[in-house]
Amino acid sequence: MWLAAVDREKEARDFGKVMLTIEDLKAKISLPETARRLGIAGFPEGPGKMCSPIRSGDDNPSFSIWQGDKGLVWTDHGTKESGDQITLIEKVRNVSSKEAIRMMREWAGDVYVPPVKKDGKAPPRIVRVYDYLDADGKLKHQTLRYEPKMFRQRRPAAEGERAGNKQASRDREGNWWLWTLAGITPVLYRLPDLLARPDCVVGIFEGEKDADSCAAVESKIVPTTAPMGAGKWRDEYTQTLAKRRVLIVPDRDKAGQDHGLAVAKALRDRGQCQVRVVRWELLWPSAPADGKVDFSDWLGAWRKSA
Repeated sequence: MWLAAVDREKEARDFGKVMLTIEDLKAKISLPETARRLGIAGFPEGPGKMCSPIRSGDDNPSFSIWQGDKGLVWTDHGTKESGDQITLIEKVRNVSSKEAIRMMREWAGDVYVPPVKKDGKAPPRIVRVYDYLDADGKLKHQTLRYEPKMFRQRRPAAEGERAGNKQASRDREGNWWLWTLAGITPVLYRLPDLLARPDCVVGIFEGEKDADSCAAVESKIVPTTAPMGAGKWRDEYTQTLAKRRVLIVPDRDKAGQDHGLAVAKALRDRGQCQVRVVRWELLWPSAPADGKVDFSDWLGAWRKSA
């Protein structure tokens, strides 16, 4: 495989066992082996024909197994469909490709086992993935939230792609990612919705969780946030929101307040926006006096009191 030894060792330390590529997985679990595991009787070990295992009523064998460039391939001449092990699982078990790959990994013993730290505690686990879509609705990048609380950024990549000293790595489903936003221009969260509703007030929050919380309870505000939180506002975001009406809801801590004021200034001075910034002492006078407070905290308290 193309991964250098040092990259393989680092990935193993950070994320546990390095998973097989899809091609390696198919080499380990052949098409005939896949058929056996699916309970398909009479499946040839090599090129040949049989009655279709994915549709009923095939009295004259019209299901061919033939040698492709990368191994055996099947074709159902009755439906004009062709595929490999993964697509055969999809058809026979009526599952998604993701589930079909998971089944193959299980058969191959290629099961992810989270590493254990020296102190005996499990490493951070992903609890939420936030998609950032471009203006056309295509995935641009993601923010991943972990427990214990931490965040990481990644973007879709191709095998072998690099950005600075970062090299693309593969997840358990066979998708390739670069764990950095370097080399691209990040976009605002929920961008397609922002662009589709130009007359609505824009709500700028300090995290994806708060933006989603707002979207769930208030239809007159289009919520958004900037990736990576406070202090990460870019001129491109100001240009996206130019001449819009904006409500900024910063977290109630110094970083959040400073961020809110900086964003408000940028939007007023360079974006010609109408801007208001939430004052926590007015929105939630009874909020806890100490510590950080955010929109989700306020919403939770409001729901309890309602």
